[in-house]
Amino acid sequence: MRARLWPLALPAVIAVAAANFLWQLGSSSYFVDEVQSVDVATRPLGGVLHATATLEVSPPAYFYFEHEWLGHLGSLSEWAARLPSAICGILLAGPVWWLATLVSDRRAVDRGGGSGGPQPVRARVCAARAAVRVRDVGGDGGVRGRARGGPGVGAA
Repeated sequence: MRARLWPLALPAVIAVAAANFLWQLGSSSYFVDEVQSVDVATRPLGGVLHATATLEVSPPAYFYFEHEWLGHLGSLSEWAARLPSAICGILLAGPVWWLATLVSDRRAVDRGGGSGGPQPVRARVCAARAAVRVRDVGGDGGVRGRARGGPGVGAA
């Protein structure tokens, strides 16, 4: 039974990641780091590099993309500014799953076990949990929303 359901696990993890990242995407107002990112991204194209060099520690490519994204959408709403990051988070679930499978299969082979069937369950569960929990960590390294089940300052 488990062997037949195992191929459905990755699509299920991606669906959970999509639900997690897209659910209430624009329901809360901007966080402080998002206000600064949108401020940098909405400057004239020539000013994005200067603003990134003086205000941010991140590489400017994200801000150039955000500049074009918001310009083409014509909206500065919360969901519009957060959607590219949410899509990247959803797409990250697959590679994290693949890496977890690669690492766990290698460990199973090193211990003398095979790589067939649902042996790397622990690593895959960790990958699924990462797809759900990565949303709660802000770009500045601070934790948003719920940490260890308790209410947070900027609960989303």
